[in-house]
Amino acid sequence: MIVKVAKRGDVLGLSSVISGSPYELSGETLRACTVKFISQRSFLGFLAAHAEVGYTTALTLAREHREVFQCTRRLALSKSIAGRIAQILIHLAESQVSLASCRCFAMDLTHAELAGMAGASRETVTRLLNKFERSGFISRDHATITILQPSLLQQLAD
Repeated sequence: MIVKVAKRGDVLGLSSVISGSPYELSGETLRACTVKFISQRSFLGFLAAHAEVGYTTALTLAREHREVFQCTRRLALSKSIAGRIAQILIHLAESQVSLASCRCFAMDLTHAELAGMAGASRETVTRLLNKFERSGFISRDHATITILQPSLLQQLAD
């Protein structure tokens, strides 16, 4: 199951470093990237020496908590897979830098990876994306998705 798609600058494993517990997730890159490792001891020492870093760390942990909560809510409370896919598309559109009026974004995930986020099969994701396109909710041009009817997609997500 895919829990999160990390972006440039994201800090991974922060809650594990703070709590001293093992990190319970694994990561896989979608493309070549650079990952920097900071030891727990070094990070906690830096945190103790710079109070403003503590505030930023708290904000990051709060955002991480909210993302996990949203993922759990999407999987547990959404009555339909179509609703889950709609929620994911809305989240991806909001998380990527795009023009507010455009609501377009680059779909970096395969249908199988999107299925992993929604708790569905790849075939179901492909069928639903085709249905969303036929219904006029979205348009697709290669790896770019444009949300044409955000309010209708939001209704489906709710």
